[in-house]
Amino acid sequence: MGARVRLGPNASAGESVSAAESAHTAGSAAANSEPTPPGTGAAGQGTAAGSAAAGPRTLDVVLAIVVVALSIGSVLLVLVPSLELVVVSHDLDIVVNTVATAAAAAVAALAWIRFKEGGQPIMLFQAAAFTVLAASNASFLAIALVGLAPAFGSSAAMPTQTPIYAWWIARFTAAALLVAGGLVALRGSPTPRHPLAVIAIPSLIAFLLIGLAWRFTDQLPLLVPPASVTNLATNPATAHRLLGVTLAGMIAQSSVGVLFLLGAALFHRLQASGGPISFAYLTIGLAIAAFSQLQFVAIPGAYSSLVTTGDILRLAFYMVILLGVDADARVGLRDLRVAHRDLERLRDAELASAATEERSRVAREFHDGLAQTLWYAKLKSGRLATLDGLPAEARELAADVTRAVDAGLAETRQALVALRTGAQGGSLPEMLGRYLDDFGERFGMRVEFESLGEIPRLPVRSEAELVRIVQEALNNVRKHADATLVRVQAQATRERLRLTVRDNGRGFDPNAARIGGYGLQGMTERADLVGAHVSVVSAPQDGTTVAVEIPLERED
Repeated sequence: MGARVRLGPNASAGESVSAAESAHTAGSAAANSEPTPPGTGAAGQGTAAGSAAAGPRTLDVVLAIVVVALSIGSVLLVLVPSLELVVVSHDLDIVVNTVATAAAAAVAALAWIRFKEGGQPIMLFQAAAFTVLAASNASFLAIALVGLAPAFGSSAAMPTQTPIYAWWIARFTAAALLVAGGLVALRGSPTPRHPLAVIAIPSLIAFLLIGLAWRFTDQLPLLVPPASVTNLATNPATAHRLLGVTLAGMIAQSSVGVLFLLGAALFHRLQASGGPISFAYLTIGLAIAAFSQLQFVAIPGAYSSLVTTGDILRLAFYMVILLGVDADARVGLRDLRVAHRDLERLRDAELASAATEERSRVAREFHDGLAQTLWYAKLKSGRLATLDGLPAEARELAADVTRAVDAGLAETRQALVALRTGAQGGSLPEMLGRYLDDFGERFGMRVEFESLGEIPRLPVRSEAELVRIVQEALNNVRKHADATLVRVQAQATRERLRLTVRDNGRGFDPNAARIGGYGLQGMTERADLVGAHVSVVSAPQDGTTVAVEIPLERED
């Protein structure tokens, strides 16, 4: 009697696996077909995961919340100037500039590394922009530490226009570079021929202009009224009531804010078109930087020992950018894990292909060699038993030989079926179904197979060993159980896959069974190879149940 197969409501002998593979293929095709802005190149790696984590709608909501909150805060500061944060503290100013310098340098270095690895121009311009910011922050920090603030005019006790020009030049240069990078990415412009020049020249030009501003500060247009500078020197703690701005100063500082907002719009568009998740953070960071610049218009925080609301927003800008770098790194690690699993699957598939070819070769040799020889031996032993005048003892020996040859033929056929089961491939339920069909028909035993839940694809080695364990359990049933019915069940949960082989035979006492008897040791060794666990439950005259469980690795 052949095997009867019953499939669970969520699975078939291959349909569930095929459906999962089709869904995975469709998802991959959709991710791969998503348009990537020209020029982003490798910057778009991890796009599917990154954009899913911070989709356009999520980014729009967060950006709207940030802009509304900062707008309300800015209006309140205009209406109630006393709300403006103004702290006179040399140590706090050093801390703020140190953190800003380290953050800008880290972002510049990471952007340069990504450019060298992927060759995307947008990363080059990011590296150049944050190099300018890091260099300017470091310069102001060094001036404060070595006591050159009075000579440079950045001391609150002896203030001049120079530090305001210096901050404006540095931020304008960085904002222009970020805007240029966004435009290059959107237009698909080629990578500049001399990347180091893109990094070095803007910083050199910025410092040259700052040097000229320091040298000719008395001849430049006033950005802050002289009376405000004088009041600042008299009482820095009341700067929120004393400082003002000229029309030239308002135009100059607002131009930087406009560039930051333009950069935010460009990176928002790039991220919405499939850019990496760090572009979402950069969009929010640039919006914060724009409002920081608005605060700088009212209370320039360029003077040493003076910490204002604009400085706090400046730190928030850098923290958001660093969070974006961290998010990109996490997406990259996740992509690496997925790629590693894919490589393992490819390796297993290659090994499986080689093993399939070898099994097919061995099966042919069994069929053409050993099986034919045993069949020939059976014919000769049968003819020997029919010879006239053969003694009774010799006839009995000939019959014993015939029975031994029959047993050898049965074992050979089982080996051939096992080899061909693996060689034909398919999902685990399909391979088990084919083997159980042949087993039931060959040995006249009722075999029922039930598959519950969605049986996932396992590594090729794991599936092969599970099939071998089931085959060994069925061989034990055939040889030792004297059973009339065998039920095989495959059941998958989220954490593990469980296969059970249950018969209605005479059973045995597991504690009294000899080591290695009934093939138990072989099944245990096979299970250990793939991280599975085999358990046997049996009792005399009460059948036997062999169960094997293997944990399932679920992708995030």
